[in-house]
Amino acid sequence: MPSIICRQSTKTGCCTLESYNAGKDRFRAVAQGLPCPSPFRTFCCSKSYPQWQEIDKKIVAILDKYNIPWRGISIYWKYQIGHYGNGKDTWDISCIGNDTTHFKSAALEVEQLVISAGVPKEEVHVELSNVERLYNHEPYCIPDDQSLMATIIDIQPKVVKAVREHIPKIWTSIAYHMRGRRGCEEHEKKSTIIIFCKPNSQQDWLKIEAAIAADLRSNEHSDVVLHLEFLPGQVERATPSQITHKNDFFPDPHRRGPPGNLTEKPRNGVSIGLQAEHKPSTSGALGGWVGIQMPDGRYGKYILTTYDLVRNGSRARRALNDYNAPRDTDATREFLERMTGEKTDVRVEEERRLLRLVDQLNKEGIRYVVHASGQRVAANSNKTLDWALIDSPSTFQQNLAPYRHSPDYLTVSLTVSELLYNVRKGDFIKEISSYQPGDQVAKNGRCPISQGQVNRFPRRIRWDDGSETCEDEVLGDRSPFAYRGDIGSWILLTDS
Repeated sequence: MPSIICRQSTKTGCCTLESYNAGKDRFRAVAQGLPCPSPFRTFCCSKSYPQWQEIDKKIVAILDKYNIPWRGISIYWKYQIGHYGNGKDTWDISCIGNDTTHFKSAALEVEQLVISAGVPKEEVHVELSNVERLYNHEPYCIPDDQSLMATIIDIQPKVVKAVREHIPKIWTSIAYHMRGRRGCEEHEKKSTIIIFCKPNSQQDWLKIEAAIAADLRSNEHSDVVLHLEFLPGQVERATPSQITHKNDFFPDPHRRGPPGNLTEKPRNGVSIGLQAEHKPSTSGALGGWVGIQMPDGRYGKYILTTYDLVRNGSRARRALNDYNAPRDTDATREFLERMTGEKTDVRVEEERRLLRLVDQLNKEGIRYVVHASGQRVAANSNKTLDWALIDSPSTFQQNLAPYRHSPDYLTVSLTVSELLYNVRKGDFIKEISSYQPGDQVAKNGRCPISQGQVNRFPRRIRWDDGSETCEDEVLGDRSPFAYRGDIGSWILLTDS
C-alpha cells in the first residue's frame, strides 16, 4: 500500500480531537481555549466595542515588543461552518512570517489589555494567526488519476477494517478528498483519507493515528502518497440535533430579499416544511414537479422532495406541507415588520403587501404526502432511499432551471463549474437523468445557487443506529455545496 503521512501534533495523551488538531497548527495561537475549528468563516461582530480605538495602538505596541510582524487587527464573529451559535467575537490579529515563538505570550498580553479596557472577560477571545500558513484546507474532488484511484480502491477495505477496530463507536464517516487551500494549484493539493469523528471525542489520538496509519502501510503502490486526517464531523438527517443558532440555517430566505423570494405559488428551490402545528426544527427546499403514470393507470402531478423532510409529520394526516416553512415564515415576517417600521416612503406598502402574503401562505399549505420511500437502503448500491411525493396538482408547473447572472467583469474569476453552467433566464429543466463521478453539477435551494463536482468516491457513513451506507458526495467550488435547509433540492447537470 502507499506511504501514509500524518501531520504531527504537540498534544499527547487523552484529549479531544479538536485539541489534538489544534496542536498540529503552530501558525495559530489563542489566549484561552482552542482556535475556532476549520472550516471556519467570519462575520460582523455581535456588538460594537467603543474601547477599540483606545487599545488599537496598544495592541500594536505589544506586537512590536515581541517583534511580531502583522498585517491587520480586526474584531470578527468567528464560527465553524454550521455552528454559528458557537462562534465568538474574536480579536483577530493577522501576522506574517514563520516565527511563532511569541504568539501565545502576545495573545495573553492582548487579552489582559482588552479586559483592562472594560470588556468582560467572558467576551474576550484573542487569536494570533498567519492566515497564509495556518491549516484551513478545503476539500476538492479526487482527479481522474488512474494510479491514485486504483490505490484508493485497494485501500478502502483496510481503512474500514482499521476504523471499526480502533474507534468503533466514534467515527461518523470516511471520505477520500484532495485537500488544499482555497484557489491553490493542482500540484499543491494532497490526496487524503479523512476519518470524521464525533465532535469533542476524547481519545489518545496520537496512538490511534499511529495504529491506523501502521495498518494501512505496505510495499504495494509505493509510488503513491496518501495523507491521513482525523476531523470532527457529525452526520445528520433532515432534523439535526446540533442547531446552535438560526443562522445555522444560513442564509434564511428573507436575506435574499422577500420581493424576489415570495410569490403566491411556490417555485423550484423555495422553502417548504411541515405544517406549523408539528413545530419542526428544520425546513427544506422544494425540488420540483413530476408527472407520474401509476401502475393502475392513474396519472398524478406531484412535488418530489425527500422523506427525511416529512418523516416527523403526523401519520394520521399524512404530513401536510407548508410553503413557506414555519421557520422561514416567522423569520420573513420579523424581517418585513422591521423594514416597515424603518421606512417612510412608498415602499412601505410593498412590505405590507408581502406581510399579507406571508399570512396567506401560512394558512394554505401545499397538500399532503401520498407516497414515500421510508427509511430504507437499496440492497444493490448500499445507498439510502430518500424520496417523497406530495400530491399538489394546483401548484403543478414546468421546472425552471436556477439562473444566476454573472457580469462580464466577473467571468475571469469563475470556476470550471460556473463556466459550464450556461443556463439562460427562463430555461426549463429538460429531463430527469443521472450523474456520474466527476460530473459538474449545480443546485438551487433555500440557499442560493451553487456549483460543485461529484466526487469519484462515495462517502461511507455510520449512522447513529450503527448502520453504514455509502452515499454520493458533491464538493462545492467556493463553499459547501449545500447547507442545512437545502435538503430536497434538485441536483442539475451543468454540461448538458
